[in-house]
Amino acid sequence: MKINIRLQVQAPLPTIWSIITDYDHFVDNITGITDVIILERPPLSSDGTESPSLLGLKWTEVRIMFGTEAKETMWVTECVPHKYYCTKAESNGAVYLSKMYVEDEEGVNYVGMEFEGEPLTMCGKFM
Repeated sequence: MKINIRLQVQAPLPTIWSIITDYDHFVDNITGITDVIILERPPLSSDGTESPSLLGLKWTEVRIMFGTEAKETMWVTECVPHKYYCTKAESNGAVYLSKMYVEDEEGVNYVGMEFEGEPLTMCGKFM
């Protein structure tokens, strides 16, 4: 299963990036997410400040999906700061891959998400 969504946003790209990477405030910014538990944070930069890359970030997200609470643990597998990041989750016999990105196309700003779920087990094929 693959899903691609791209939305035009009336905000500067740095603002959009800041919101889609602010895991400490997902509950405030994304409908349906009820809790985020940060399990691992990216290592600090060599100067001791927060790294612009999200590599190393791992969290458990609690959300309401189809009227039921669901918990998924995800981690960042790839990140190009201010462009995109990719995440992976494994649950219920399937692997879930997501890509969140921001882009400018002829002066119009967009946020997008690509999602792919791949069953690994027979059970996963029915989920």
